[in-house]
Amino acid sequence: MIGVHLTNSEIWFGALVGCSRNCASIGKGDRNLHGIPDNQHWESHIEGALGELAFAKGCGFFWGAEIGTYKKPDVAGYQVRTTRGNELIVRECDDNDQTFVMVQGGEGDYKIIGGILAADAKQEKYKRAPGGRPPAYFVPMEDLTKAEWMFGVKHG
Repeated sequence: MIGVHLTNSEIWFGALVGCSRNCASIGKGDRNLHGIPDNQHWESHIEGALGELAFAKGCGFFWGAEIGTYKKPDVAGYQVRTTRGNELIVRECDDNDQTFVMVQGGEGDYKIIGGILAADAKQEKYKRAPGGRPPAYFVPMEDLTKAEWMFGVKHG
């Protein structure tokens, strides 16, 4: 895994992008596409943006901080999913040809765990529908290709 600590300025910038994304989502009326509870939208967008920034920083990639580009890869051709848990979530609607990366952590401290091709993640053994949310694939971190192997970057 690759550890990444964001500076206060980076946290501020990432949070601004996350807030902008949530505002755009409200404007489009697409807030509940994946069953995220109403009281978690802001956190989801902010931590998602911070995870993308941490991934870019940790691997030496440029982060475009784009807003409203849901299906487009987040960073350098990769889809980034940020979580405080131990599983990478891949959804049925996700493009089978894209690689999804798990970034674990929050509030400025992150670990880039690894990734998996969406087609490889979409296995019945990973499929669940917790809390009445739409079904998705929950890939345990130990089943991901390790970050150091994927990106050739080693951090302490």
